Amino acid sequence: MNERNNDPENELDIAEDDSDDEENNSMSADEGDQDDDLEDDVSEYEYADSDMDEDDADIAFEPSIKATKSVSISAAEANKSKERRQGNIKLLDRILGDCNDAYPVPVSQDDEEFLSLITADKKRPRVSTGSTNVSATTTGEQTKSEKRKGTKKSDDCSTSTLKPGVGYERGDFRSTSDLVNRMEAAEKKQLALDKTCCSLLKELYTFFDEFDGDEGIVLLSLKMSRGLNRMLFSILKNDSFLDLGKRSGVYLSTLDFLDRISSSKFLSSFLVHDLLEGDGSGHSEGETSCESLLAALHQQADVLGKHQEKILNDVHTGKSTGKLSDEESVARNSIVVCNKMKNTLENVTSAIKLGRQAGTISEVNDGAFLKKQTTPSSEKTDSEGIPLVEKEGYCKEMSKYRFDSVSMLELIDKNVVSYYFHDKVGKGAQAGDVLPQRMLRIHSEVAGLSRDLPVEWGSSIFVRIDEERPDVMKALIMAPEGTPYENGVFEFDIRLPDNYPNDPPLVQFVTTNKNQTRFNPNLYNSGKVCLSLLGTWQGPGWIPKTSTVLQVLISIQSLIFVPDPYFNEPGYDPSSDDAKRNSKVYDNQIRAATLKFAIFEQLEKPPIMFRDCVANHFRLKKRRILKQLAEWEELAKECETKSNKAKTSGRHGYQGLVAGGGIRPDRNVIKETCSKIEKSLQEKFPDIEKNAGF
Repeated sequence: MNERNNDPENELDIAEDDSDDEENNSMSADEGDQDDDLEDDVSEYEYADSDMDEDDADIAFEPSIKATKSVSISAAEANKSKERRQGNIKLLDRILGDCNDAYPVPVSQDDEEFLSLITADKKRPRVSTGSTNVSATTTGEQTKSEKRKGTKKSDDCSTSTLKPGVGYERGDFRSTSDLVNRMEAAEKKQLALDKTCCSLLKELYTFFDEFDGDEGIVLLSLKMSRGLNRMLFSILKNDSFLDLGKRSGVYLSTLDFLDRISSSKFLSSFLVHDLLEGDGSGHSEGETSCESLLAALHQQADVLGKHQEKILNDVHTGKSTGKLSDEESVARNSIVVCNKMKNTLENVTSAIKLGRQAGTISEVNDGAFLKKQTTPSSEKTDSEGIPLVEKEGYCKEMSKYRFDSVSMLELIDKNVVSYYFHDKVGKGAQAGDVLPQRMLRIHSEVAGLSRDLPVEWGSSIFVRIDEERPDVMKALIMAPEGTPYENGVFEFDIRLPDNYPNDPPLVQFVTTNKNQTRFNPNLYNSGKVCLSLLGTWQGPGWIPKTSTVLQVLISIQSLIFVPDPYFNEPGYDPSSDDAKRNSKVYDNQIRAATLKFAIFEQLEKPPIMFRDCVANHFRLKKRRILKQLAEWEELAKECETKSNKAKTSGRHGYQGLVAGGGIRPDRNVIKETCSKIEKSLQEKFPDIEKNAGF
């Protein structure tokens, strides 16, 4: 027997040798299998779409599974990846081009150069407008032509040089039926545009889900697309909450789009981008971003949703009489949009916060920086010497008083507050006692008032409603500059009738010196307000679907409180010399009445519902009002001098006063009233700079 076999150590060596042979054979087999696997997996390697140059495409690959060796990919795969990337850019360009078609704007040279860089054909820079073979120059010419065509007045739509809406038209004017037809045509056009917007936003949403390339060029494309930017702005900046339920589809599509943008850490910077940046719109920087517009819209929409949800609940619990049909559907759509808006705003806010933490969004955006840099200093003044910061301070402070709901009926019942339509309201009436269809419409309008009422240095409108009955209203108009009503405070009672909005609002003028003074051919001393929109004068009237309380108030502000109120009287010829002289006398009479009843009395005894509002109006405009007093005293002196000369000379047609408005403009009485106003201002607001916070 072989000694080796009998030796235990030799047996161990033999076993180890056999084991090594088996292991080596096994490893050889595994390596062979692995080589086969690697050959099979070459086709599974994918190109990593990154920021690398196209020259590096041959080596810029990332395996779908980990590998220890670098593998060369075929030129065919590189070309395929390049074509896919170019296809994505073409698709994005086509979608944004369709946005430009839907919301056309003049195309700038910068847009043309930018779009030429991202299109496949770099030799012929063209702007994609959604249709082929349309150059940027052609698009611009078409836009200008369309503008000229749109602004041209047709013969059958001509209006007079006097103010439409008051009813004092000359020649032909549009009838209410004509306006209704135009409104219906505009509504159809809007619905078609909304359908296009929904489709485009859905395409963008799908594009984001499927796109796996460089997000930088996508972000830049979105910011540079004026059509998309204007589309989003027009939807988020919509002034009418009546559309919230009727156009719920386009709102929901927009909110879905913003949700998708919020989900991308890189694209989320679009949320703070100014949608109207560089278009010369006059909007302040930072105020036209998706974030700011959505936040402002949600603030009012949230109130609207809660009110409408309460009305619908009252109907189903039997607290309200009446049936809902189309109104119920619109209301429910509004509630869906309001709830969705709340969630989207949370997503947008969170995305911006995360973006700033990650460094993709700056802590202070450029818009806020520019706004800060352009804020007027206390040294800068307007043409009248009023500091610009004082004007801005007025608008900021008075905006707090723009709109409010108060216990008005309770005060009316206690005779603390007077209300002309008290008997028509009914004591103890609650919101559920009126038709729900009517209340849904009223709440839609009320939600918009808190944002849309104009509050400006030149003129402002303020509204108060009863907290339980929003159909009970009071309004205050601070009359415009450059008129014989300037800085006067004029009060109106408003009642929305039981058949509202089929019937127009009931409006009563309150500042009448106890029904003794008439302030305008349209404002009687009895309190009657003559306005075709209210059905109290001939001309284009109330349109239930589109006319609103806001429209009525702005019409009074701009069409009645005018620089030359004498010519609001029908039949007076502005070109007549006698009419011009009478107009000057009439203005002097109105100024005298404004000083006594709309400034001094309001300063001493402001309306209870607007007490703080009126006090701050006079406090913040003290400097301007003091200057106004001196100017009006001088005008009264000049007017009296001319009147005395005309009287002495026995001029034909001379008359000392003009019927139809104001009070006797005795110069001494005016001087005395101005002195009282000045004294009251100095006593109530002794230190204007300190009180104004400047």
